[in-house]
Amino acid sequence: MFPKDISKESINMLPIERFEGEIVLIEKKEEIRKALKELEKAKLIGLDTETRPAFEKGESYRVALIQLATEKKVFLIRLHHTGFSKSLINFLSNPAITKVGVGLEHDLRNLRKICPFEPAGFIDLSKTATSLGIKTPGLRSMAGMFLAIRLSKKEQRSNWERDALSPSQIVYAATDAWIALKLYHVLTHLEEEHKKSNHSAA
Repeated sequence: MFPKDISKESINMLPIERFEGEIVLIEKKEEIRKALKELEKAKLIGLDTETRPAFEKGESYRVALIQLATEKKVFLIRLHHTGFSKSLINFLSNPAITKVGVGLEHDLRNLRKICPFEPAGFIDLSKTATSLGIKTPGLRSMAGMFLAIRLSKKEQRSNWERDALSPSQIVYAATDAWIALKLYHVLTHLEEEHKKSNHSAA
């Protein structure tokens, strides 16, 4: 058995977790290809995006940042500066590279607004969690339930298009993509156990 829900009060009692590995900030288009060559070797990538929040009715912004994480290193690509390169489109369309995240449907829809492409190799952990009966399949909730940690929300509504990202923004963004990898391993195990129990019951 595993938890299906967690309260905000319970999350707030947990210790905050931050990514403490290497973070590479990419602000030039020519730096993207080198980063992706390194990421391709990992075969499993945690992915998240950040967008400048809109506070006025009818106001909207494009994705400003895409975070691509391995267990020990996170690349932050500032799309607001680099543009959407062909090498990045190829990476996101490559079925041989597994990309995992929470709420990816939303992320991919917004990325495709910048440049149409066919996503491949994506696993949306929200859908995996929902299939297991988890009632709160968000990143923060699942990090609390399955990893016993709390993710800071401090920078969630900050300006991701500012000239220079703050150290706090950089760590926040890297942590969210990295935690997706941790959750993938937990949820994959739970999914396998769930299938075994259903098979035994049948």
